[in-house]
Amino acid sequence: MAARSLSYSLLPKRIEGLKRSASLLPNNIAIQRDTNREPVGYAVAHRSELVIVRWGQDGSCKQSIVEPFVRSDEIDSLTFITGMKWCLLEGVDPVLVVTSFAGFVVLNFDATSRLFQYRLTHKDTLGVSSCARGISCYSNNIFVGTSEGYILVFTVTLNEGVEFRQQLGEEGEPPVSCIGTCDDGRVATGNENGDIVIWKDTCRLKTQERIATFNGESRGCCTSISWWRDLVAAGFANGQVSIYSPDRGQRLIDVNAHSKWINGIDIAPKTGLILSYSEDSTFSVWKLSGNSKQPKISLVYNCLVENTLLTGGVFYDGVGSILSLVAYDSNVITEYGQTLSP
Repeated sequence: MAARSLSYSLLPKRIEGLKRSASLLPNNIAIQRDTNREPVGYAVAHRSELVIVRWGQDGSCKQSIVEPFVRSDEIDSLTFITGMKWCLLEGVDPVLVVTSFAGFVVLNFDATSRLFQYRLTHKDTLGVSSCARGISCYSNNIFVGTSEGYILVFTVTLNEGVEFRQQLGEEGEPPVSCIGTCDDGRVATGNENGDIVIWKDTCRLKTQERIATFNGESRGCCTSISWWRDLVAAGFANGQVSIYSPDRGQRLIDVNAHSKWINGIDIAPKTGLILSYSEDSTFSVWKLSGNSKQPKISLVYNCLVENTLLTGGVFYDGVGSILSLVAYDSNVITEYGQTLSP
């Protein structure tokens, strides 16, 4: 009997319309999961605001508008959001981390209170020389990248305090664009030159050391990065998705996934499915299989979403049964469900 192929179909709309439209921002959708890792909501960025969507136990949908950053006499563009992520931490409550040109903030799980704010020092009044971008977490630590090429590491304590712990990187390195962490504490960072750097802790994150660097080779900005088992997957401005083995220090696979800038990727950890989406108005689902020595990747599904510039995408669960997309200047979250073809 022939194996059935995997496909996706458009699901009925659960959200009538966001209160704001999505900004042109890579990875512009974050999924909120509770402590049991069950999805309970989304966040989408619009300029300096977040639209947060949550579902009640009765299936009802509620939206709220959150301004993460305190506005002052500075230029408003400094508070434009560059990224957001709910971080599930060890031994403490989950938090929402939001980055901008002004710096970053840590909010509580419901985004109703500000726990911590870190402000960057700007070299000019336009704020073009500094921004925070790239968020990930491991244990009870959060990692935030900066345009100066540093990765800032902070610890979240039991009383919802946030303490600076370490700064990774050296002066003069390219701006950090994305960060991903592995279950064993390894950290992968991507930058605007397309380089991938792997960091490893040897003393329960008391110190981090650089263990591998993969050169970008003129592939443009690394826009998104994620781990699957011992492998690192990354999306790039030239439309490629690449697979790396940090243990072997090699780039193992290059796929010409899209014809334009990739705005993000996401991985379903239980199945190895990879979602990629691009400014070419298409999204694709790939299947990563094999082992860390001989991985294989195959195209599972591809879809053209006409007249859209896809700027955010995420798998709703760990197996990739549902994926969610947002497009620039649109107030719609589109969901696709997995189907099996005969």
